[in-house]
Parts: sequence; structure tokens; C-alpha cells
Amino acid sequence: MANQFLIKETVAAMRGLSASEISALQAGTYNGVQLLGYYEKGDTPAPIIYYLVPTTPDLGTDDGGSVIEVSGNKLYHIFNADLDVRYFGARSMNTNNHTFIQNALNYIAANGTCSLSLPPDQILLISTKLLVSSSVVINGNNGTIKSNTISSDLIEFTSNYNKIENLTVEGRYVTNQLGDLVFRQSNNNTITNCIFKSSSNAGILFEKSSGNLVHNCRFEDKSYGILLRDSFNNSITSNYFTRGYKRGVLNASGYEVVPYGDGIKMSSGATTFGNLKGGYKTVISNNVFDNVWRDAVDMFTDGEDIVFSNNIVLKPEALGMDIKTIYRANPDDGTSIMGTRQTKNVTISGNYFEDCGLTDSDSSAISIKHTEEREGELHSIEKGVHNITIVGNQFHRGKKTAVIIGYSQNVQINGNLFKDVPKENIYIYRESRHVVIADNIFDTSHSTSYPIYATQNENYKNISITGNILKNTNGSLYGIICYGKDILISNNNISGFATSIYLDRAEDFQIMGNKLYGATSQAVKLSSQNYTVKDIQIFNNKIGTSARGILYNSNTSDIVSSGNVFKDCTIGTEINTNLVTNYQSFGNFTV
Repeated sequence: MANQFLIKETVAAMRGLSASEISALQAGTYNGVQLLGYYEKGDTPAPIIYYLVPTTPDLGTDDGGSVIEVSGNKLYHIFNADLDVRYFGARSMNTNNHTFIQNALNYIAANGTCSLSLPPDQILLISTKLLVSSSVVINGNNGTIKSNTISSDLIEFTSNYNKIENLTVEGRYVTNQLGDLVFRQSNNNTITNCIFKSSSNAGILFEKSSGNLVHNCRFEDKSYGILLRDSFNNSITSNYFTRGYKRGVLNASGYEVVPYGDGIKMSSGATTFGNLKGGYKTVISNNVFDNVWRDAVDMFTDGEDIVFSNNIVLKPEALGMDIKTIYRANPDDGTSIMGTRQTKNVTISGNYFEDCGLTDSDSSAISIKHTEEREGELHSIEKGVHNITIVGNQFHRGKKTAVIIGYSQNVQINGNLFKDVPKENIYIYRESRHVVIADNIFDTSHSTSYPIYATQNENYKNISITGNILKNTNGSLYGIICYGKDILISNNNISGFATSIYLDRAEDFQIMGNKLYGATSQAVKLSSQNYTVKDIQIFNNKIGTSARGILYNSNTSDIVSSGNVFKDCTIGTEINTNLVTNYQSFGNFTV
């Protein structure tokens, strides 16, 4: 019988080795114990061999997997490649697999010789947080880790270079539950082909973590699919986000859940590491946000150096992208800090937005604002969002507005397509400066659609509207309606509006080189009841097939009109001489 293995069907049977069997192992009659299963024969992937080892040096306490203690003796197995948690006792029938999975993780942390895997397509319940303190590869094999009772995180990572793949995680709102997978000062991790579902706070939470990749994952019903705090150089690519819930009131059955959630959120606030920034240097690309029940992306208090590219955003209940600053006296709820924690440097390119904000009357595809007055804080452009580039996107339909800008500066909106947006396509809301709107196409059949709308504040400054195509097949009121100072409107092609360009509360405007056709009222209108329009230069425009070319009907002064061509217009220029002063006209032609 020398060099044979003693065979046992279960761990319980191995723990019950008789004195004679132990003596035979000690004498070398048996090389070791071949274990055929954990709870029953065949319930582990394959039989494994345990060897009797000396008690000195001590290889550790009985962990139910690598070390099994029998009558003061220790049997030991070395896992070299793939450690299936079933070898440590985890199984779907258990009400709590925490100890079994944690022991397996601890073994990997101590030995670093293998990856961790779950049984395929099984659900493993846990009731205590799992802690990953050493680099590990976790292959979920489409299995699930689930908890209905944990009040903190499901799995917390404090190590670097972890890889999690093919895992489904299900958390549930219980008191202060923060996230399903939580990475705290945990860097260079890869999360791929995972599913995060059921109503809980965050699918993934990054705090002070960098260099992470989330790829090809699915997020369902979360308050936040991914939550970023003080984390940088992270990439979120090719994922799918849908629906969302927030925690409601507590009742006898637990917390109610209310439809309300973001796909991705960047927020400061008091956390494990104190008051943090939001996310920065983050790439969000090639994702699908499908009917997220609030915002697809919410940059709540701050976010810096963000790239949002080639994503598809479909039917968010509120906003496609909410880019804002909020200032609060209570930083526990998150607050912007001017110059320190302030949203800036965001590039939005190559995305497709459709039907944004179908149930929210104040919705838009992209909202860029200093949004709220908190604790006496007043709106100001200095406290707002700075340096935004919106290029090469498509905006289709929606509840109201495609892009809204308020208290922002250095905004570039170039080369986008706006199709059948029902209200303001680009709405410059309140004071904004250094805005460039160039080479976009606005194509609408809505009678209430305004491609470029800037009427809330006469303090707009340094706005350039150039090279755009604006066309309407249903005769809405205005193509461009604008207040402000230092505005350039040039080389645009505008057709099918009642008024192509309407100026009010305007000072130091240049309207030049535009092609304006099919205006049923007038191509250009300067009109103001209580404010003065002055220092307006209207040069070298081609105006055709319109009821009027240019209408001056306001307190208007210091106007120069030159080189304009009026073709097939009923009236070329109409002036209310009682209101207009210092008007100069030369070199205009009517054909």
C-alpha cells in the first residue's frame, strides 16, 4: 500500500480521520489524502491532494481550504493556478459565504500563487464585507456575489493591480451601503464583463484611486452606476447603463426605492478620507446610457480634464450630461471651491444624444451651469464651469433643450448636428463669456424650435456664431435670438424662420457674410422696448426671398449697414425713424 492515497469523499470525513489513518499517514503508508468533494463527493471541480505536514514551522490555522486540522495534525494543500471558492466551502446553498470566500482571499494574499474563481452561474450570499488587501484576479464565471443585509460595501479593495471579470454583483440598500465594488487608494485595476444589478448606492465606487479600467460591464438600477471621488486617470469604456433607484424612506420591509439614478457621477463630499474632489483626468467612451432614470453623467460639484466621447445617450429621464458647480456651507454634502474644486476642462465629442429628458420639463442633453444658490452664495461667472469643448456630436429630439450654458466661459460648440430639437437647441442662459458656436447644422421641423437662443442677460460677452447652417421647415420664430456685447454673427446660412437674426439689448455686434433666406417676417430685426441697441455693424450679407431684409424698430443708435444684397425681398430695409439715431447706410443693393 506504499505511496497510495487515502481517499475521503468530504471535508467532514477528512476531519474525522481515525488514529490509525493518521498513524499510516505519519508512517508513509499513504502519501496523502485524496479529497473527492467538500460537502459531498463531486461538488468541487476536481479531486485534490492534501499532505500531512509537520507542526513546525506552523503553516497557519485551519482555514477550511488550504489547511485542515485533524486531531492536532495539519493537512495542507497548495493551490498553484486557479482557486475555486468551492474548495474553501462556498456554495449557493449557504446563507452566508463570507468566511469561505474571505479565507480564500486571505490565502491568495499570503501566497500570491493563483487566481480566485466562482462556481459558474451560481449565486453566493454574503452578510459581511469582503476585503481584498492583496492583488488578485477574480473570475466570476458568470456567478453572483449577493447580499441583502450588508450596510457598508460588499467588496472593498485596498490593493493595486486587481482584475475582476465575468462577475455579477447584487447589493441592496441597507442603512449606509456605499457600493458593490469599492476601491479605496486602489490603483491600476481592471473590471471587465461584469454585471451590477439590483437597487443599491453605487455599482463601483472609486476613492483616491487611479489608472483603473471599467470595460464592457452592465449597470442596472443603481443610484450611481459608477461614482468617482478624488480619482484620476481612469477609463470607463464600452459599458451599458440603464434605469436607477435611490434610497427612500425606511419602513417595516426595509428602505423603499425610488426611480432616480445616474449612470456616472463625480462628486466631492466627506468620505473615508475626508473631504474629497470629484473625478478628474477621466475618459468615458463608447458607452451606452439607455433610459437612465436621472442623468447619464452628473459632474455634481467638480470634475477636471474629462473626455466624454463616442457614447450613445438614449432617453435619460433628466439630463444627458449635468456639468455644474455647487457651493455649500456644509461640505459633507459636497461643495465646489473656486479655483480648487471647480468643474473645468471637459471635452464632449462624437456622441449621440436622443430624446433626453422625456419626463423632466427642465431637461437638456448637456447642461453647463453654476446651478444653485446655497447658503447665501450668489451666481457668478468666476464660480461657474470653465473650458468646455462640444464637437462632432448629434442631438436628436428631446423634451426641451439640447445644450444649455449658464455662468460659463470658454465654451466651444463646433461641428455638431441638431435634429428636430423641440425648443432651444443651444440656450445661453444667464451670463456667459467667450463662447464659440461654429460649423454646426440645425435642422428642425418644430415651430417652437430656436437653434441659438440667448435672452436672459444683457451681460453676455465675446460670443462668436460662425459658419453654421440653420434650417426650419415649419417657420419657427427665430433662427438666432441674442442679447449681449461683443458678439460676432458671420458666415451662417439661415433659412425658413420668421426672423433669421433677432437682436435685443445688444451692443457692439457684427453681422457679416451671412446668407439669410425665406424669412416670413424679416431676415434681421433690431428691436427693444426698454433697452438700447447700439454699435451694430451689418456688412456683406445676402438676404433673399424674405418679407423684409432688415427691420430697425427700437431705441437704436450707431448703426452701420454696408454691402448687403437684398434679392426678392418685399422691403429691403425698414426703419422706425423716431427711434433710430446715427444710422449710416452705403453700398447696399436691391435686386
